[in-house]
Amino acid sequence: LLSEVAMAANTLAMERKVRVAPLEVASSLHVQADPTQLRTALTNLLKNAIEAAPHEGLAAIKVRTLETGGVEIAIED
Repeated sequence: LLSEVAMAANTLAMERKVRVAPLEVASSLHVQADPTQLRTALTNLLKNAIEAAPHEGLAAIKVRTLETGGVEIAIED
């Protein structure tokens, strides 16, 4: 899902000359969520990051596993 979101944002990123950082996500990572709502939320956040990034800047999706067993997904510009 995260790779799909990043790939879908590439057109906007190319137009704005912003690079979307490659994802590094463990293949064993699973999140229990509505995939449509999660995709929409992440797409909107990534588009906002691309639009806020400086010319020739960088936008990134970062994922980490929490000690509680949860997952944190961050969008950075």
